[in-house]
Amino acid sequence: MIDPNARHARYVILGLLLIAQMGASLIQQGLGALAPFFVSALDLDKAQLGTVFTALSLGSAIFLTPAGILVDRIGERRAIFVSGFFMGLALVAGATVPSYGVLVVAVFLAGVFYSPTTPAGGTAIMSWFTRDRGLAMGIRQTGVPLGAALGGVLFPVLGTHFGYRGAFLVGGLVCILACTIATSLYRENAQMRPEHRRTRTAAAGVIEVVRDPRMVFVTLACMVLVSAQMCMNSFIAVTATNDGLPIAVAAAMFSIGQVAAAAGRIFWGFLSDLAFGGDRTMPILLITLTMALASFAIGMIAPHHTEALFVAVAFLGMSASGWNGLYAAAMAELGGASRAGTVLGVGLTAIFAAGAIAPTLFGALADARGLHLAWVAVAIMGVCGVVPALLARRAIALHPH
Repeated sequence: MIDPNARHARYVILGLLLIAQMGASLIQQGLGALAPFFVSALDLDKAQLGTVFTALSLGSAIFLTPAGILVDRIGERRAIFVSGFFMGLALVAGATVPSYGVLVVAVFLAGVFYSPTTPAGGTAIMSWFTRDRGLAMGIRQTGVPLGAALGGVLFPVLGTHFGYRGAFLVGGLVCILACTIATSLYRENAQMRPEHRRTRTAAAGVIEVVRDPRMVFVTLACMVLVSAQMCMNSFIAVTATNDGLPIAVAAAMFSIGQVAAAAGRIFWGFLSDLAFGGDRTMPILLITLTMALASFAIGMIAPHHTEALFVAVAFLGMSASGWNGLYAAAMAELGGASRAGTVLGVGLTAIFAAGAIAPTLFGALADARGLHLAWVAVAIMGVCGVVPALLARRAIALHPH
């Protein structure tokens, strides 16, 4: 257990949260590294492949609001443990039968049980950090792309030797182990966080969240960004192999995007704390523009320009997957520590719903018009995301608290 009075306590807590997030994200974000293996093992077209990733986000979207309320009700420690344990079991079950239907159901259930992790992590940061929250949230959120990057290295090796089912088995066991270790050492900070609220009281705050224009506009901007993030995770490896690059290069490209995402989450969080004095909306605006440029570059780069494609993917990862810590910090700060889980759960429901739709639409467009045109469409969507980012900035300036 961690002594909350210890000088180093909050940094130890941050490390434990990072471990749990990496374990949960190994499959949730690293699933795209297995996309070529799904296609070859189950003979999928791009629309069917997109549906696999849609199932993942849809599971989270449906259950995120109840998950956020659950976090406020039972506390972040138990929520993270339950999430990791049952997510791992879903993946192990998915490894039992080589079937497209079983794959979709297993991935859907993994999304369901993944849903408490972000509200729980946001609540923990709000409880343990009274300053530098943007940076702390960004560091915790690096667990998402770092877990994905680990999957990008590990899963192609496992997939080559044991198929995607072997990767699912290992990924599920790692998820259970990481969340169990982290929560066995974690301690909630009762000194900084109110007592857990009753479910009815927490649910009553949902309407207030939905009616707050500050939260609505921040969420809309991040719905655009998560759509690009899910397209990157789902199709960047397939884009590389479709252009004639070998599996090893495609896996490296996927991992580069995830490492850049980890760096981006720290960079944008640090920038929001230091350069913008705690303003989370200006970095979100810059992220949408960067994402649009990177997506456009991927759509326009010729297949044989591998180095340029690596650079574009790195910028896409830094932007399309770099917003998460800022969003969690903004929503938790607007909602306050007592309802941080509920606020994040409600907002992330809409965000994961957008993330659920995006891969299927991207895959259908890619089947009809090609992958490169689909990436140009993502760039156009990114430009549209500037509007809600600006409106969020204005709304927060008018009503900062």
